[in-house]
Amino acid sequence: MAVPVHSSILRFGAFELELRAGELRKSGLRIKLQQQPLQILQMLAERSGEIVTRDELRQKLWPAGTYVDFERSLNKAMVRLRDALGDSADSPRFIETVPRKGYRFVAPVQAPERETPKARQAAAATAASIAVVPFLFLNALDEDEKESLSLGFADALITALGSQDHLTVPPTAAILKYASGSDPLQITRDLQVRYVLHGNIQKVGTQWRVSIQVFDGEA
Repeated sequence: MAVPVHSSILRFGAFELELRAGELRKSGLRIKLQQQPLQILQMLAERSGEIVTRDELRQKLWPAGTYVDFERSLNKAMVRLRDALGDSADSPRFIETVPRKGYRFVAPVQAPERETPKARQAAAATAASIAVVPFLFLNALDEDEKESLSLGFADALITALGSQDHLTVPPTAAILKYASGSDPLQITRDLQVRYVLHGNIQKVGTQWRVSIQVFDGEA
């Protein structure tokens, strides 16, 4: 289904396509992509679910009078586009090849009809939001010491990350009910965050070893 032509941002999966700026971003980070692959992506995403023929792509990107090896140029552009999206022609998540016809964008595309500055700010906050949950202790400490150190470590990280202007971090009170083995996907849903930071701590002699993992709720 074609998306509204007045939409300035198209969202699919973890990606955003900013039409006015001509930029592709993943989780708020810009992905370097040449102009032709970007134009192809825009044509496909704006007509998500529909077949965009090779001839339509040729007329848009290589109009009459442009002397190029069309088949080779289109194939190279598609390879670059799929690489940028982490997509595969054999198992497509975004772009499906329709043999002898063209291509079809198979991922759902969100296009707000009217995107205000406030809405863009809210979207950016969601993309850059992370919850820090208590860490798991691998050493045989008593329960009171485990709880104190685990929560204290998480609280220190929350304070440090929360000082970043571009990052939204739920306060310590919001993560108290989550144990170190809680389902990170459920946490992203409960706290409306994109990422969950968790890990484990181990004391070896007089040193501490910390292992950190970040879960992406949209991956």
